Amino acid sequence: QKVVWKIFGERFGTPPGVAQERYQRYLAGEISYDKWVELDVGDWVSWGATRDDLADAIRSELHLSHGAAGVLDELKARGYYLAVVSGSLDIVLDILLPNHPFDAVFTNRLELGPDGKIAGWKATPYDMDGKELWSVHVGQESSNRQWGSGASLILYKDTVIVNASEESKSILALNKETVEKKTPKGVASATVVFGGMLLIFSLFIPALLRLYMGP
Repeated sequence: QKVVWKIFGERFGTPPGVAQERYQRYLAGEISYDKWVELDVGDWVSWGATRDDLADAIRSELHLSHGAAGVLDELKARGYYLAVVSGSLDIVLDILLPNHPFDAVFTNRLELGPDGKIAGWKATPYDMDGKELWSVHVGQESSNRQWGSGASLILYKDTVIVNASEESKSILALNKETVEKKTPKGVASATVVFGGMLLIFSLFIPALLRLYMGP
C-alpha cells in the first residue's frame, strides 16, 4: 500500500527516483529529517498543488479500514485518551476522518493559505530523528496464551510503570530520565487473580496501587 508521501510525490512534481534518493541521503545522515520534509513539500509547492488537489489524491488512493471509525468512537465513549503519533501528514486525517475523536495529534503539518495553496509546513519532532529516547529489556517469557507484549505504560510524576507480567511476571517502576529502577519508598503488595492464575506483585509507591486496584 502506498503512503501519502509517495502519492503526493508522484502526482505533484517529484521526479522518479528522487524521493528514494532523498530517503537514502537521510539515512546516511547527509540531510536532516526537517530538510527531507522541506525538499518533498517544496516539489508540491512548485507544482502548485492546492488543498483540493491534495484531497482528491488522498480520497482516490487511501481509505479507512473497515470499522475503524466505529472502534475509535467506542474507545472514546469508554473514556480512553486517544492520540496519533505518525510520520504521515495532518491533511490525511482531516480528509479521511474530519470529525475524529483524537485528543492529540502529532504528525507532519501543512499550512495552507487563503487560496488553498501550501504556504508552509512543520515537521513532526516525534518521528525518525530522536524518536527513541531509551529502551529497557523487561524479560522474554510469555503466558500459555502466547499473547506477547502489549501492556500500555503508565507515567506517574517521574516514574514509568511497566506491566511486565507476560515477560517476567513483574511490574517495574523506572525513572523516566535514567531508566533506573526506583528505590522502594514503602512497599505495598497485592494478589491479582487472572484467568485462574495468581500473580503476586509489589509496587514501590503505595499511591500507585490505587491505579491498578481502585480506591
